[in-house]
Amino acid sequence: MFDKYKRQFLKYLDDFSVIDNAEELLDILSDCSEYLPNNVCESLDLPFESTYADAVALLREPWGLN
Repeated sequence: MFDKYKRQFLKYLDDFSVIDNAEELLDILSDCSEYLPNNVCESLDLPFESTYADAVALLREPWGLN
């Protein structure tokens, strides 16, 4: 279900400008309990086996969007 959005999210992390509606993407993945790839966890300074939802929460925190 989330595969398309997970691919978009990984592209988004490389270049924030590649996604037209980032907030919609983050909304969709805010409930995704699937694990991030370990290299993404490492680059975001998240523990291994963190989820897409964890990453979304991390990205939204500085924006006050939790």
